[in-house]
Amino acid sequence: MKSDKPTNGKPADGMGEAQKVVQHWGTSAAMFYFDTEGETIRVHLMTGDVLTGVVVGLDTFDLVFEQDTGARIMISKHAIAYIEQQKGGVLL
Repeated sequence: MKSDKPTNGKPADGMGEAQKVVQHWGTSAAMFYFDTEGETIRVHLMTGDVLTGVVVGLDTFDLVFEQDTGARIMISKHAIAYIEQQKGGVLL
């Protein structure tokens, strides 16, 4: 019978804390992009420009969003410095 108690400082599943962190970080970017679809975001580009709009699509290399003016913009992900996500109707 398998015990649920940790042994030698490791959880019963055999993974150390560092391994769990790596798994979490490995999926966080994908989940962040998934969570932003249909939400208002603020995109800070490597050039220093800042764009705001609603995410309408993304793929491996590009992010597509629509601005208040109705303009759809596709940005290469490598051009993005960071993204701010809306929380509870307020853009942080």
